[in-house]
Amino acid sequence: MKSIMGRVAMGARRFGEHVVGEATRVAEEVDETESDVEALLQRLSGASMHPEYRREAMAQLKDMLADRPKAQLAFGSMGGVPLLMSVLQEDRDDLGLMRGALECFVHAMRLPPSLQPQQQDRQQSHLRYGPAVVSLEPNGLQGGWGSQGAGSQQQTPHPYQQLLVPHAATPTPASTLAVEAQAAAINAELLARRQENVLLLLALLEDEPVGINDFYVRYHTVQLLTVLLQSCAFKLQDAILSSRGVVRLMDMLAEREIIRNEALVLLVALTHSNEEVQKIAAFEGAFDRVFHIIKEEGGADGGVVVQDCLELLNNLLRANEANQRLFREMGYISQLVQLLSSSTSANVQGASLEQGLRSLNGHLGEDSGFPISQQKASILLCALETVMLLVAHMPEARSAEATVKPQDQQSSSQANTGALLQQGMLEALLPLCLKEGGVASPAVSTQSLSALGDLVAGNKEGQQKLGACIIAPKPGGPSVPALQAALRVALHSSEPSKRSAAEHVVQAFCQGNPEGQAVLASTLMPMPRGSTGMPSTFGGELAGALRSGPSGGAAALEVSCRAASVLQHLLAGNAAVKERLLQLPIELPPSPSVPSELLLQRCFRLLSLALQSKELSGHSSTLLLLRLLLVWLHESPAAIAQTVANAGYLPLLVDVVNGRQGPDCARVHGLAAVLLGVCMLHGHLPPSHPQHQSPPQQSWQQQRQHAPQQPSSPTPPSDLVLDVLIARVGLSQYIAKLDTLNADPAFLSASSSSALPQQVTRAFAAAATADDGKGTQAALPQHPSSAPHPSHAGSSSSSPFDRAFTVFVQSLEGQIRQHVIYAFTRPKAPGGRHVAAASPAELLASLPGIGDAEKLRAAAEAMLRLGQVADELQAHNLALKQDLGRAAQQQQQQQQQLQQ
Repeated sequence: MKSIMGRVAMGARRFGEHVVGEATRVAEEVDETESDVEALLQRLSGASMHPEYRREAMAQLKDMLADRPKAQLAFGSMGGVPLLMSVLQEDRDDLGLMRGALECFVHAMRLPPSLQPQQQDRQQSHLRYGPAVVSLEPNGLQGGWGSQGAGSQQQTPHPYQQLLVPHAATPTPASTLAVEAQAAAINAELLARRQENVLLLLALLEDEPVGINDFYVRYHTVQLLTVLLQSCAFKLQDAILSSRGVVRLMDMLAEREIIRNEALVLLVALTHSNEEVQKIAAFEGAFDRVFHIIKEEGGADGGVVVQDCLELLNNLLRANEANQRLFREMGYISQLVQLLSSSTSANVQGASLEQGLRSLNGHLGEDSGFPISQQKASILLCALETVMLLVAHMPEARSAEATVKPQDQQSSSQANTGALLQQGMLEALLPLCLKEGGVASPAVSTQSLSALGDLVAGNKEGQQKLGACIIAPKPGGPSVPALQAALRVALHSSEPSKRSAAEHVVQAFCQGNPEGQAVLASTLMPMPRGSTGMPSTFGGELAGALRSGPSGGAAALEVSCRAASVLQHLLAGNAAVKERLLQLPIELPPSPSVPSELLLQRCFRLLSLALQSKELSGHSSTLLLLRLLLVWLHESPAAIAQTVANAGYLPLLVDVVNGRQGPDCARVHGLAAVLLGVCMLHGHLPPSHPQHQSPPQQSWQQQRQHAPQQPSSPTPPSDLVLDVLIARVGLSQYIAKLDTLNADPAFLSASSSSALPQQVTRAFAAAATADDGKGTQAALPQHPSSAPHPSHAGSSSSSPFDRAFTVFVQSLEGQIRQHVIYAFTRPKAPGGRHVAAASPAELLASLPGIGDAEKLRAAAEAMLRLGQVADELQAHNLALKQDLGRAAQQQQQQQQQLQQ
């Protein structure tokens, strides 16, 4: 036992000696670095020293600061920032010393490459790492790192103490990166917290005698401003706005190529979210300079500089009505159309040869098109984003800040759309996505389909042009209408995001276009059962996809579900088309004695198959069919009557709500509950029904005498649905299903999504185009207004809901809740129907010519009846109160779980 304790004590002693020795070594290294930096700063501060000695000390300090966090921390703690700022202010004649000072600043404040924020969030980088809280003390730099949030900043006696890790001989890579980030951010904070320092840097970019007309001074100055933006974005923006900083940076775009490119990157970051900088840059000729640089760099065939120019252009146009008006009125839309048109016309001959070789080798598939480079694909993504920004409506919050009225927003987007159509934007987009296979880049073809849909959505001129376009989907193949080509992509493309974007084109054509919906619906014609001929119309291909589901296996069923999703756009908001398709058979029976299956019946049959299928990927197919039925039955009493008349449809929906059929998914249960609610809202009898005709006036005795002998009027479908819902689901359970749908993350995300397209930055474009040509799916987000599609498991590009549909469902839910609660509290007549209770005044008014005794007797009977009704209402209200209390408690628990 003593030997074991001795070995333990010896091990502990050796470990302690190792830790102490390592800490001593690190401390000595820190002290040595401190002394070296201090010596160099002293040499620089000696104004009487020979200029050559000072330049040599500056060069040594620059080498020491490069990628050495200890030296960077020592530089900030020993007053290096004010010393070098004095050099920039007082030693303007010594260009070598000026260049060296600027390079030292760049090395001391540049974040490690692995921690540098991407372009889309450069100005928020200080939020990621936390603002540096520093204070200069006589004994050195004291401060803490603000990553703990306001009010919890921790201060340390010395920043070097973070290097003394007691459990390891050397710092881990993560801790090293943290120290480097802390050193760079502290030095940046020391420089930017005094606005006169930033103004001095901006003054260096002026013309002489205020500035310095030296290439390296200007280049390193722009570099330093870019580095400062990574850690002190707001302070740098305030300093730039307080002076003519934006104007000076715009002038840098006319400098030599290296300075121009660096200034371009800086302007991209500055204009990301600052509306004032956007306006100043636009009115200082940013549009003209951007397109001039794009032309110099080769247009769509250029490099990353063209991509940066387009990113700057999109920053200036994003949700900025004033800049969009300037862009439109100055005629830059024609240059944007020319940029996209030239991107396809320059590749036609080479693409045809390439496609011919690929077709000989058997590699030309359904989604193939002419190949483009990854850089060109990134440029096209940025240009397509510009188109989508011009036709999109500004967010309400942003427009309120800009004091733009909603009608002005709409008129601005309409004017932009009209100018784009007039300049030929629709014709420029078709070769990118549909004509002759489009481009062989899933990301570009998907984005171009989304832009095409946004361009024609709700615009009569655009919808007419798109409906009249005839294209060849494949090189050398037969020509078909552009909408039919989009339908083929929506049904059969291997890319879920591309299918969603293609359906968005059909949806945009049908939006606010009842004539177009009627034309497309008129092409839906039944075909003989077993027919295998290829349909040659839009409706023929759509009907063929709907017919193939029940007998073609899981793949055909999934295609039928996609066809159902397209069909909903032909029905949305068009009562005439709903009535017409309600009587349309999906296929002709083999003999007159065999009843034909109507289209609505086929949709319910597909729903039943999708609920039972275990081979479909996820539950998206079920959601698509529920969406179609919801759109069809909304404000369509005839469709609801046909649904309720079938003995199997109502129990099927109730079983879906209860979870007895289909996947265990809150989205499916909630959407089925909304569908039942629509049946209750709009399931009234038609006006021509005898129930709606006013009965002849009768006395009270005649009504009481003949009431049992009158035939009972048919119960409206809404009451039938309500009775089934109360009996088989329950009010509290039904309300809980609606609440669960509202709390679904996908539903919440879709309802709060922005109408603006996602910003295409360098990082986003590189990720989206990285897999082009490799047969894998591009990581593109779904367009906010695109319809969902069944997709492969794990795909991030498809969502079960879209923004327009969630707004539609939310508007229905309030009406459904109010209707259900009101109907639940009404008393029932002897026949079982829910009726409203009559008041005593109504009873007495209906008894003219009756004696007082009979009136008193009738009034007593009425009062007795009203008392029974009151008791029944009280019981119902008590049950309702309990159910609502349980539902509220469940909702509160769900919200707490989501917050956790």
